[in-house]
Amino acid sequence: MDFDSNGAALSIVSAWKDLYDKGYAPNVGVGGDAGLTDFSAGKAAITLGSTASLKQILNDVNGSFEVGTAYFPGIKDTDQGGVSIGGASLWAIQNQDDVKAQATWKFVEYLVSAESQAYWATQTGYFPVTNDAYNEDVFKQNIEQYPQFQTAIDQLNDTKGEYAGALLSVFPEARQMVQTEIENTLNDKETPEEAVQKMADTINASIEDYNLLNE
Repeated sequence: MDFDSNGAALSIVSAWKDLYDKGYAPNVGVGGDAGLTDFSAGKAAITLGSTASLKQILNDVNGSFEVGTAYFPGIKDTDQGGVSIGGASLWAIQNQDDVKAQATWKFVEYLVSAESQAYWATQTGYFPVTNDAYNEDVFKQNIEQYPQFQTAIDQLNDTKGEYAGALLSVFPEARQMVQTEIENTLNDKETPEEAVQKMADTINASIEDYNLLNE
């Protein structure tokens, strides 16, 4: 884990604390979509969220004000990086049944087809998993009607491969630790420097334990 040594985490936590202290970024509660209600109600000028949240926001706002979208903000002009796709995944279990395996594969083929992915993306806001879906009329029509969705597509395309994210074996524990330490910082229980150090120490220890158990 390098975020404690390259200054990335400290930069983010310090900026977050500064915005919080100035009253620009209040603590709206736990959860990725906790701030969406305030935004849709016109109580907040900006919110961060998944593309899957955008369709709900547009429906909730229902034209009462213009909803604009932008790339995720950076802290410094020199910041590099980007975004990576995430979310749910689909798993097929090998149970030594060839008939079921063939049926499962047929289902997977249907799910990843351009037609299916284009429809799924327009209904959920998630990215299609195949480039061919972007050429489907239903997808093009959705972008034309809701150009806000193009922003996330552009940012993903502008993201270099080395910034596409990391495979983290202890993601649930890491997320909980980061969340806790950010909240402690906002509540003046510790400094940003202390919070970052605790994050790194705890997450690195969890990674070491995971590696020992899965050698």
